[in-house]
Amino acid sequence: MKSCILMSIFIFILNLTLVAQTPVSDLILLKNNKIPVTTAYPVRPFLIGKTSKPVATYNPLSYVAGGAMSIYQNVISPQFSANCLYHPGCSDYSKMLIQDFGLFKGIVCSADRLMRCNRISALSIRRFETDNLTGKITETTNYYRW
Repeated sequence: MKSCILMSIFIFILNLTLVAQTPVSDLILLKNNKIPVTTAYPVRPFLIGKTSKPVATYNPLSYVAGGAMSIYQNVISPQFSANCLYHPGCSDYSKMLIQDFGLFKGIVCSADRLMRCNRISALSIRRFETDNLTGKITETTNYYRW
């Protein structure tokens, strides 16, 4: 009986120390903290940028690949709740690969990345490869330079 009373007092005191904070109005918190306004799903740019080579800019296949990637990123991808293991995400990384290496090698390297982006291959990831803040692996296109 005494142990129950002592345990109750201990939990009560512990609870007071954990939740003891100075009361501040929500409006004051919002006024003091500048919260950036962002959209839930960012609209991503087209595949080919303005600094690309003219051959890549006016190639019809570039427009088809860029349009397909844009539709996937802005319409289909927000419907999924999956998280990518890597940073940048797989579709953004595919755009970077296609811009750096061209359409054929970019698609082949993107397929390799997509095969590595699953929970089974996450078992072989070493802890020092991950970013401590995000918990994701940061990868650049230099991974595919031969």
